[in-house]
Amino acid sequence: MKKHTITAVAMVALMSGAANAQEKGLQELSNPSLELNVKSLEVNGNDYQKVIPQTLTSGEELKGLFKGDKLVESMFAKPLKVTGLIYATLSDSDNANEVATEYGLELVYSRKGNSVFRAPENADLLSVNENLRNDSRVKAVKIELNDNKYQSN
Repeated sequence: MKKHTITAVAMVALMSGAANAQEKGLQELSNPSLELNVKSLEVNGNDYQKVIPQTLTSGEELKGLFKGDKLVESMFAKPLKVTGLIYATLSDSDNANEVATEYGLELVYSRKGNSVFRAPENADLLSVNENLRNDSRVKAVKIELNDNKYQSN
């Protein structure tokens, strides 16, 4: 009996909500397009899809990973934005300036072997990441991906 009463109350509430929406002139939104123009990339050991703006059809922007690019793990995942920062663990923190100069990076922070580098706007971060990974002075390297988890709405 309680189950039928709750169902009836829910139906009345749903119908009154629909009536209010029509009364206020609210229109039903069309379904958004789920079609994405993407390219598969491996970043920091994980597979991502690079979301490519519809305006780009060819060129270097399609081939690499650049500051401002957006990546998704799946079609329904929240996009991650490439910040242009690269985290690296160096064998000796005294090498941070040398590494930055050699690869055309800006040294943002360095302490106890942990360094943060900023790549130039037009730098392909996948190439920079690969070069750093192959450098004997670098123990580990990671491209920063920002999910805006702590950003206010």
